[in-house]
Amino acid sequence: MVQDTKNAPVSPSDQGQGGVNTGVAIIGFFLCFLAGVALMWGYYQHRIRSGDITADLSSGGSAGAWNDSDSPIPVSSKDPMWGKRDAPVTIVMWSDFQCPYCSRVEPTLQQVKDAYGPDKVRIVWKNFPLSFHQNAKPAAEAAVGVFEMGGNDAFWKWHDTAFKNQQALGTDSYVKWAQDAGVKDIAALKAGLDAHKWADKVDKDSNDGKSAGMSGTPAFFINGVFLNGAQSFDAYKKTIDQELQKAQAKIAAGTPK
Repeated sequence: MVQDTKNAPVSPSDQGQGGVNTGVAIIGFFLCFLAGVALMWGYYQHRIRSGDITADLSSGGSAGAWNDSDSPIPVSSKDPMWGKRDAPVTIVMWSDFQCPYCSRVEPTLQQVKDAYGPDKVRIVWKNFPLSFHQNAKPAAEAAVGVFEMGGNDAFWKWHDTAFKNQQALGTDSYVKWAQDAGVKDIAALKAGLDAHKWADKVDKDSNDGKSAGMSGTPAFFINGVFLNGAQSFDAYKKTIDQELQKAQAKIAAGTPK
């Protein structure tokens, strides 16, 4: 007799086998998916390290690597920056937190920010502590530490406070200003200052400035055009307008920002 299997009951062993097969397939799918994600992440990180791709930042955060080594004055994500990376005019400034002329030029730089905005102008900070200013290098090291731990926003807040309180430069002030600027791990900041963790970056900034031909502060390169000292807003505006016109003409001709 031929058995009718259409309506035959399914044995528990048959049900279990199908469940196991489905479960194995699902687990295998997720393992393959995770392996693929890990592979792509490793590839992405390799391309960042090799300079094939860069992460872009505007005025906030220091995470993400980029390097504009082909600029007239090379800058990178290791430098504090105000404005957008693809702004057509870049102002690279070397300054000293104890220098009275550097303090005097700060309101003028604020005029530049207000007049042009972050889409047209970016400002990149580099340290140049003068040897006869005893508080300048410790302040610069603190500024680098604040940038590393809190990003661009924290740096510029700390920077503004430092220039408004030049007579109060000192370790206690650096720590308080950092906390006010949003740095969370104050213990790590203190330890870094005690160990001079950020001295090498300050020295590199100074050496880069000397290589560029500067000897005093403040000093500026506007798309590579040198502007020395605490000059009037009109002096900055003249150079910025000239460089902005050149840059816009190149962009219109097809040059990438």
